[in-house]
Order: sequence, then C-alpha cells, then structure tokens
Amino acid sequence: MVKYILQIVFVLFISYISYDYGYKTAYNKQTDIYINQLKNQEIKYQDLQKKFVLTQLDKENEIKAINSKHDAIVSSLRNRPERITIKETNNCSDVCTRTGSTGEQLFREDAEFLIGEASKAMILRESLTACRRYLLEINQ
Repeated sequence: MVKYILQIVFVLFISYISYDYGYKTAYNKQTDIYINQLKNQEIKYQDLQKKFVLTQLDKENEIKAINSKHDAIVSSLRNRPERITIKETNNCSDVCTRTGSTGEQLFREDAEFLIGEASKAMILRESLTACRRYLLEINQ
C-alpha cells in the first residue's frame, strides 16, 4: 500500500515539475516576445521623432529663407515713391500718370503689403508641405 502511495506521490510530483517547467518556459517565451515588441516600437518611435525633428528643421530653414528674402525685398522698396493722396481737385495729372499693371509701378506701401502677403502664403505653403511629408513618413 505504501508503495502505491509513494508511486502516486512520485507521479504527482513529476507531473507538477513538468507542468511548472512548461508553464515557466511558455511564460518566459511570451515575455521575451513582448519585450522585443516593445523594443521595436521604441525604435520606430525614435525614428519617427528624428524624422519629425528633421522635417521641422527643414521647415524652419525654409521659413528663415522666406523671411530674409521678404526683408531684402522690403528694404529695396524704400526708394519707391509713397502713395499720393487724391485731393478734392479736378486736376489729377499726378495720379492719372501712375497707371500701370506691373509690380515696378506700385507705390511703396502697396508693394510692401503684397510682398508681406506673398511671404505669409509661402510660409503657409512650406508648413503644409512639411506636414504632408511627415504624414507620408508616418503612414509608410
């Protein structure tokens, strides 16, 4: 009788050890897979961060170039004549001779305004291009 009890205890003990070994092995395997996935996600996140920073730097450099170009153009406009105000007279010879449709014939204030608006539009275009480039990189 004791022999049977010892055999049953031995079989139960071996079964428990086998189960515990299999459980720990599977658990460790799943833990390793999970850790590798986390590392891969961290690497991808760091790559995306680097791409984002590079995109931002490119955008900022473009904006600086646009602003310096704007400043150079505005400073070159300082020699243009100012806008003439129309007085309550019938003689408009000064104003009427200023007809033209090219940028060279604009008054200083008008040209500065248009250059400023063009500069703002270029900055917005560059920002939009940078955003689209970043979104394309994320989705790849």
